[in-house]
Amino acid sequence: MRARPWPIVIIAVFHFLAPLANILWAAGLQKMGLSAYLTTFFKQASALDYIELFALFPVAGFCVYFVKAWSYAFYNLIMIYSFYQNYLSWKTQPEQFPLALLAAFYLVNTITVSYFLIPEVRKTYFDKKHRWWESKPRYFVQLMGNLFSNKINAPCRILNISDGGAFIECTALLEMNDPIKIEFSLLQIKFPCDGTVVHVRGNGKKFHGYGIKLKNPEKVKHLIEALKILRVSNRDDKFSLWHDFVDWFKTATSIEAWLPQLEIQSPEKMQSTPESAQMESQMETNVVNLIDFSNAKKSTDLTTTTTKRPEHWPNGLPRINTGVIKKAA
Repeated sequence: MRARPWPIVIIAVFHFLAPLANILWAAGLQKMGLSAYLTTFFKQASALDYIELFALFPVAGFCVYFVKAWSYAFYNLIMIYSFYQNYLSWKTQPEQFPLALLAAFYLVNTITVSYFLIPEVRKTYFDKKHRWWESKPRYFVQLMGNLFSNKINAPCRILNISDGGAFIECTALLEMNDPIKIEFSLLQIKFPCDGTVVHVRGNGKKFHGYGIKLKNPEKVKHLIEALKILRVSNRDDKFSLWHDFVDWFKTATSIEAWLPQLEIQSPEKMQSTPESAQMESQMETNVVNLIDFSNAKKSTDLTTTTTKRPEHWPNGLPRINTGVIKKAA
């Protein structure tokens, strides 16, 4: 599973650390040492004081991190409560909670809440398709196939596929929610899949990219199992949390870096690259070796005893235990 958008992770971490910051700030305002302040607090604090100091903002941090519709609403309720409590503190204890401090708290909280009101950020909490890190492993396949719809019959190429969807490129023009059918082959087995267009990406040139939601879960499940056997790489194979953060940090000065984006392959990256060509060649080699090995087994003079088979298929593929093989009568 890939990382959540880094701005959301960072904001959540700041909320987790808020109790420590509040303790240090309060001790400084009252000109007390940290130990003395905590001793006084534990002697005089009520249950509500404990919740407000140690639990309120960490809970808000979890709401930010969960990225769900319910957590979005709960987070905003916590922030409204925080606004109200800060106002009461200033109103009842102006000597310990000066107006400048109230203004600083309001400024920080207003900026934070405003961030979650940005449409791109808000969609992440309310629209599941924007939470791309929750998606199932997506396998990079580079398979040629055919696309059919009511008006179109065109060749296409499947760039990647998962249990629930695929991303394809073709020259045909499709629209959102168009029902389609895709046919392609793997290991000499045909896979017809019905689907619906859920994303459209066009570069204005020859190829157009489409995100497809597939409607044949059982057929796709068998295909995914075949891809696992062939050791086809998926999106998470080479994922590194640290490298992902470094890549984001390099672009942190741009506005786009702070706005969650749908993780869909862009039109500029749909063209063949040396890496994709190498991946396609490797997959074809795996398929050929697997077919050759299967044909070689069929042509062997089998006996009624258990046949000794290699521990691994050609190219390092694991052997599948099929039990005792007997010679046909």
